[in-house]
Amino acid sequence: MKHNTTHNAIDGLRAAFALIPPTPANAARIMKAAGAVLSAHGFAPVRAMGGVNQSSKTAKGEAYNVAQYTVYMAPHTSSGAGNLCPDATPGCIAACLAGSGRAAFDSKIPAARVSRALIYFASRPHFSAVIFRELRSADRKARSVGARFFARLNGTSDISPRAVKADGVNVLDAFSHVSFFDYSKVWGRASIDYGRNYSLCFSWGDTRTWEQARREVLDNGRALAVPFAQLNQAGRIKAPRSVDLPNTFGEVDKDGRQLWTAPVIDGDKFDARPLDRIEGGAPAEGGYIVGLRAKRSNVEGERAGLASGFFVAI
Repeated sequence: MKHNTTHNAIDGLRAAFALIPPTPANAARIMKAAGAVLSAHGFAPVRAMGGVNQSSKTAKGEAYNVAQYTVYMAPHTSSGAGNLCPDATPGCIAACLAGSGRAAFDSKIPAARVSRALIYFASRPHFSAVIFRELRSADRKARSVGARFFARLNGTSDISPRAVKADGVNVLDAFSHVSFFDYSKVWGRASIDYGRNYSLCFSWGDTRTWEQARREVLDNGRALAVPFAQLNQAGRIKAPRSVDLPNTFGEVDKDGRQLWTAPVIDGDKFDARPLDRIEGGAPAEGGYIVGLRAKRSNVEGERAGLASGFFVAI
């Protein structure tokens, strides 16, 4: 039933969008039409595709004069319409941060993420047109108050930035003056030249090895995000505020000899990764690890993340 409802909603969105040219000027019409269709099929209408400093972590950027626009959609296949995280691993699916924070107790948040994903799968051009309009508005507002503006298209997804395109121009080219960034488990994107205004922090995954991480990410001067975890006496992941991250992390052989090490920075200070080498404590050059404190979810998710190696115990 849910599968049929989802695809009926997508069909309804496509029919409604067929009457509206996918241009940024029509963003309000697109969202109004989408809201009507989504509501008719039992999904949550959404007011916007993204927002500025709306999560607790992105809000930390305000202390660094950062205005960060972020888009949150339903991760992996949780929308029922398709896969937004092509290289998701068993551990990250089970322990996905999309279910942490306010989303763990406010059902409106995951519902809105599903609706945005349905709009994306129904029509990328219409989805993109709204993103373009919101980016222009957010960028203008940030500049008016002298804030540094950053944009992250994948708050809880892992799509290519080139999937966001309006009037035949992808978002990176259309907003060449804006600094975009993402986290990604698609390590193959390291070989793609997206342009100077897009940076990637690659994410540790439980299907990878540390040798791959060293060779493919760190040795190439890139950042690797790693979720570190400590357990309390009950075997649950400790609350992030009680966890001290290591200063370095690496691999040792069976005899305890250090094979390699990399510096670790506190990735929870702010979310705007392009600032890591400027204000985040990352080295001026070379690879480094963005240490993230594992976020508590449900017991089953935590155990799966730990057992798979997605969460790295310290």
